[in-house]
Amino acid sequence: MEVPAIARELAKTHDFVGAAGVVCRLTRALGVHQACILLHGRSGQPLLAVDNNRDASDEHRIDYMTARWRTDPYLESLQAHHVVVENATRDVPELMVPLLEPAGLLGVACYSSREPFTTELSYKLVGISTHLSVHLARLDVTIAESDVLSRLTARQREVAALAVRGCTNVEIGQLLEMSENTVKKHLKDIYERARVDSRTELATLLARRGPRDVTVAERAVTAAAADAVHAEVEHVSDLAITRVVR
Repeated sequence: MEVPAIARELAKTHDFVGAAGVVCRLTRALGVHQACILLHGRSGQPLLAVDNNRDASDEHRIDYMTARWRTDPYLESLQAHHVVVENATRDVPELMVPLLEPAGLLGVACYSSREPFTTELSYKLVGISTHLSVHLARLDVTIAESDVLSRLTARQREVAALAVRGCTNVEIGQLLEMSENTVKKHLKDIYERARVDSRTELATLLARRGPRDVTVAERAVTAAAADAVHAEVEHVSDLAITRVVR
């Protein structure tokens, strides 16, 4: 399957996981051994990853998503320079392609091969990754700030992010060092500014905006309780989906 055919399959997907799954599965026909597609927050924190690495353990996935990304020199280079990085020093050659948007680095497509990457294969993978970036833009998956969050103060954003991720008022108060009554007051103001009536409606509204709003939750958690950040892995057919939860 060539690049245009993969692009057509991408266009049929409706979310990041679906699009990433297409790339992971269909690039095998080009000679890619394994692929991992990641979404990152503004700080570089990975928020969501889809891979078909049969050799990786869930512990390895979680470790990278919650801690090891901080010391990844290749991620640092991708963030700083937005260029393709090839790592030929490992037993399995890797090609890392940035997924870009106007606001910066949206994510990374990581490909590994049993043999060194040829110029032709590298060119095709960059093309596929570009199609993926464009499709994610069509789906409104972005790290740019949403119009919903722009109506809220910095503190309200922290409260909203934690609320929609399932934290109770008591837990939010503990994380942000405020009273439960203060949390309730913030939530009341948030509902008014976001023009919703409940946490469920707020969560639905932010979910439509995509992973960019998860970045706010990432910042809130990092600032309030960095050691509370953890991830979970879900296996769907031949894919592993790893999400940062809290």
